[in-house]
Amino acid sequence: MQPMITRTPFCHAALSTLPSAVSMLAILLLLLTGCQRKSVATHRENGWYHVTGTPNDSLSLEPIVTAKDFSVLRLDTDAFGKYAIFGQIHPYYMNRWTEETEKAIGKQIAFVFNDSVISNSTVNMKIASGNFAITSCCDTLLPEIYEELNKEINLSYSDSLIRLATARLWKEAREFKKALTDTTFLKTKGMMSYAAVDAMNGNGFNPHYAHNQVVYLNALDRARKKISIKNGHVFFPCQCGKDLNISDDLFLFIQSLFKEWNQWLDTGNYQLVKDEDGLYTVEPFPNKKDKQTSVSLSSAKSEKQISTEEPIDRSAGHQIIESLSKAYGTDSTVIGDFLDSPRCPAFLEGMFFDGSTLVFQVRGDTTVARRTLKAVAKNGTFQLEPATAESFTQKQLKEVLNIIDSKREKLTDECLKANLMSWGMGSHHIHVTFIMDTPEARKAFREKIIDSPAVLFDGTADKTPNYCVGVSDTLGILLQSDYPVYSTQSKRATFVLVNHSQVMLESGEFYYITYEDGQGVWRDLPIHTIFNSVAHIIGPGKIKHLSGSLYPEIHNNKPGKYRFFYPVTFTDTGRNVTLMAEFRLTDNPQELVEGQKSKTPAIPTTQDNRPAGTIAASVPEIPTEDNSLFQVVEYMPEFPGGMKGCMDFIQTEMHYPEEAKKAGIQGRVILQFIVEKDGTPVQPRIIRNIHPLLDKEALRIIQKMPKWTPGKQDGKPQRVLYTLPITFKLPKS
Repeated sequence: MQPMITRTPFCHAALSTLPSAVSMLAILLLLLTGCQRKSVATHRENGWYHVTGTPNDSLSLEPIVTAKDFSVLRLDTDAFGKYAIFGQIHPYYMNRWTEETEKAIGKQIAFVFNDSVISNSTVNMKIASGNFAITSCCDTLLPEIYEELNKEINLSYSDSLIRLATARLWKEAREFKKALTDTTFLKTKGMMSYAAVDAMNGNGFNPHYAHNQVVYLNALDRARKKISIKNGHVFFPCQCGKDLNISDDLFLFIQSLFKEWNQWLDTGNYQLVKDEDGLYTVEPFPNKKDKQTSVSLSSAKSEKQISTEEPIDRSAGHQIIESLSKAYGTDSTVIGDFLDSPRCPAFLEGMFFDGSTLVFQVRGDTTVARRTLKAVAKNGTFQLEPATAESFTQKQLKEVLNIIDSKREKLTDECLKANLMSWGMGSHHIHVTFIMDTPEARKAFREKIIDSPAVLFDGTADKTPNYCVGVSDTLGILLQSDYPVYSTQSKRATFVLVNHSQVMLESGEFYYITYEDGQGVWRDLPIHTIFNSVAHIIGPGKIKHLSGSLYPEIHNNKPGKYRFFYPVTFTDTGRNVTLMAEFRLTDNPQELVEGQKSKTPAIPTTQDNRPAGTIAASVPEIPTEDNSLFQVVEYMPEFPGGMKGCMDFIQTEMHYPEEAKKAGIQGRVILQFIVEKDGTPVQPRIIRNIHPLLDKEALRIIQKMPKWTPGKQDGKPQRVLYTLPITFKLPKS
């Protein structure tokens, strides 16, 4: 009943075996009763109960918690290779679980399923983590029990409880905040990382995030008081957590944040400002539209909600661009591509939007330029930006960009070539992003590609701590590595995902990798993060092969433990799960040979030894009523022009909310809607949201869609429930 790390043996730290033979016999009788599913006199809900030992009934009438009070369950094996069900109590009931297990110290608690005792153990300490394990001498029954218990977890009810739990946790955290002084030692519950202050983690709801937020923000303010400014950069003199009376992991996290601040300042799009408390922070210039979109934890404003203003109206500027395209472009049907045309006036060297205002970069007499552009566009609602020797125009930036493109293709430096993640043009600079932004990488770029003040560099500077833990086998889905070990020189590791569940899974191209360094600290292994906006559907009984890039030429990978993380979504409920598979790297040839011999089967088998691919898809039986709603039909609905046509429509129709751009908000909104028998998409709803601004825009796009080709069953059009992701992705430049 101790917290459980995925794929590690279950350790009975909180629960011990009984000390006497008599007690052992008593437990055995209880367990055998459970295995035989013999009914007891009083009906009890499935859940945990106190063992009272009274003559009439050996269990308490009232449960400690029921299965409905669980937030997550997974089926795994314990240290002896026996099946075990591992779970977590919902945070709303965490206090009750903690209090009741404390009362039960030295006593037993039992898990009841269908009025039979399945598992019981002695409690040695209060269990504040909310984690538990259900074991049984008849462990072969547990997979079936797991499936039944999983059905009792009410997700909608759980969501409402999460909201209540969130409010309660923040109330407690704010009370704790009142007690903090400058001499209070600050330490988060668990290792400080981005996951520590996220509301959700690999095990479900994070019951410590509110407390951790308060600790982090107070520690950050302490650190900000020590900041000084040197040469326009943040200088942080502290060397360890002791200097601030905070934990070392919290100190390292804040130190990495200040390094990010300096990287942002290097772009020229951010400025140092003092907040209302007189402490330095870094904020974007108000009118810089080519700012970086990095998202990080901010100062004490993190509890505030992001503004939901209406998107900025740029329609007037687009009309001007359309008029100039027809007048100066070589193809009147192409909008916006006229700066390189021989018909374009020589004084015009670029254009961009500053908020809702269209800005033209011009060289020479601005009066003549304004008169000319206004006459052609028949509209004067634009601004001019004179080109100077100190600034870079769009034409100049295109020349630099062409040089980068050309030399990148001919590059023989494999390390630099692999390290270049993206490059693109902003309003006034070329932005080059590395996987690892190091002095060596910048030097190599300047020497082998181009050394220009127009180029600004970005990317990960440090391999930051990351203690995230996912699950390898949960809710009927499995992720595992093809091989247990790979070479330190391997360019990639490969994996297989198996869907044993009864519903379809949705996933994308996104993944991330962590590794354990020589000091036992888990860190991010930076990778290429420009993924295609593709949604994969993995049906019941299907498998998906995956690979993760290791970039040995960039990272100089060391032998040790590595983790591959891959998020998936259940399409029926919108429930998100982060899968994790562990593997190792080695530079020992013999170990590599032995490891490569033990390849995981391409199609893992189920518990009854059937290949996963042969599992019957658990699609509900197709109804026969004329107005029935189908989830799966023989011929699924199709957008005009297929999926490519659908993606093109979304891209053309999308108006990225300006406020979301400013806030650096991006992600994927997943919607469901009904495609009627005549092909009309109706009743769109969001099953996974990102932010109200993006959610609203996604709904608007669905409502603007033309008629689809309807889905058909037995040759007849049918109403079909369709799931579609819409990805909002900020440009790199």
